[in-house]
Amino acid sequence: MWFRLYENAYPQALILGDRQLIDDQRFMLRTQNQDRHLEIVGTRKDDQGYYICKTGNTVRSSYNLTIITNTCIGIIPNHTHVNINDPIRLVCRIRSTDAFNEKNIRVEWTRNEYPLVNIAESLSNYSSIDGTLYETLIIRKARKIDTGTYTCRYGSLLSATAHVIVNQYPGGSKSRRLISQINGNKSFLKASLRTVVVSLFILYINLFLSSPRKYI
Repeated sequence: MWFRLYENAYPQALILGDRQLIDDQRFMLRTQNQDRHLEIVGTRKDDQGYYICKTGNTVRSSYNLTIITNTCIGIIPNHTHVNINDPIRLVCRIRSTDAFNEKNIRVEWTRNEYPLVNIAESLSNYSSIDGTLYETLIIRKARKIDTGTYTCRYGSLLSATAHVIVNQYPGGSKSRRLISQINGNKSFLKASLRTVVVSLFILYINLFLSSPRKYI
């Protein structure tokens, strides 16, 4: 007999002799060199777990089956700077060898672990050619509070993050703007000082020429 073990539940009988005890036709009994093997056709993530083979009350073999998926997920870009009132656009790319069921696609966006609602527009674009799902997040006008860590989640196991920084001053940082302003004020003061010196020199010449002279 072949059993599948579950935590906090009774074992599930899969095969008894040559008889299949479950409705799932993916579990099949194979015979090779007088050995009987359990074969699972088209394995899924939820097939992982513990399996045992018993003869009477004796456990002949046991297996801990782990299913490794070929699914990967990422956000493009994963780090970006934008200015206030500029749009934020992040693309979550989910690639899998398993075909996606478009009706069951569930992609969730969060910022700093809080769900994004009402302030963002989420667009799905499924590509069946390369088995890739593109989920686009668009925030049309960035605000200072939009700075943070954005997470794209697909199901309960897959997630990716991106960091977004919203600049408050489009022309650069506030410190840089103040330094530029100070430098501009210094140049203005220098020009004003030169103007005052020239004006005093001209006034002195005029006073000298207009004052009465004594000739000997």
